[in-house]
Amino acid sequence: MPHYKVEVPDDLFPGVRPQDIVLLAIVWVPEDPLRATVNLQEPLIVDIRGHRGLQWVPAESSYSLRDPLFPCRPEAVGV
Repeated sequence: MPHYKVEVPDDLFPGVRPQDIVLLAIVWVPEDPLRATVNLQEPLIVDIRGHRGLQWVPAESSYSLRDPLFPCRPEAVGV
């Protein structure tokens, strides 16, 4: 998702360098894998050096819980 940007609050992992933070997203894959969706609203944030992570639920987000993973498919619109 090249357009995906998240501002991670500094207080989530105090003292951790930005390069040690990894963002992950949960993907839901139905029977038809081409209708897969991704939760971009609530990313998983992992401190790779400290071996800890959490699912962050921001107060506001312009992303959806179910963004189509393959949005170029016409039938993916409105999933």
